[in-house]
Amino acid sequence: CHVIYTVPIQMIYSPRVPQLEDNYGKPDVLPLVMVRSISGKPNEAGLDKLKELICRRLMHIDPELPNYLDTYVFDSAATRQRLCFMSGGHMRVLMQLFQKAMDQIDELPITAEAAQIAIQEQRDTYRTGISKERWNLLARVHASKQMENDEDSLLLLLNRCLTEYRYYDEEMFLKQWCDVHPLLEDFSQFQAATSGLPKNEA
Repeated sequence: CHVIYTVPIQMIYSPRVPQLEDNYGKPDVLPLVMVRSISGKPNEAGLDKLKELICRRLMHIDPELPNYLDTYVFDSAATRQRLCFMSGGHMRVLMQLFQKAMDQIDELPITAEAAQIAIQEQRDTYRTGISKERWNLLARVHASKQMENDEDSLLLLLNRCLTEYRYYDEEMFLKQWCDVHPLLEDFSQFQAATSGLPKNEA
């Protein structure tokens, strides 16, 4: 592949998509790694892919490090999996969490406490950019698992406040669903917005 054209996300979710496809072919959408199912349970296949990503990065430092991933690099598999889950399946966020956790320790392994501090620091980057109305929008998407193609929703998706996952079901139908980023779920604003939904939506 000699050239990769990237397309603003607003164009993918717009009436201009057929024109794009006529001119350049069908655009490939790179969804996030699905770290949880639509019911909210951890998705082991997705978490294993993020584990593979971490191992590949570690091999550049020392080819033996992946063999001691959950004993020397992390204090436990649970600590590693928590960081992977809280990334929402976004590889860049995972690497940011990994780096922030490393900053909390003088030597390996990365502890559960260091991972928690990294998560809290990463969460705080989202807080100031979300207005009350957008907390309500996040709560609605969390309840319905669907996103509207309006400006606010696209902005939240672009800012990684919303996550989008895609997969093929057993009959090879493409399925798509959205949710709030796991980093946002513990905010009191999100909890308040979720509790304020009518019972048939919550």
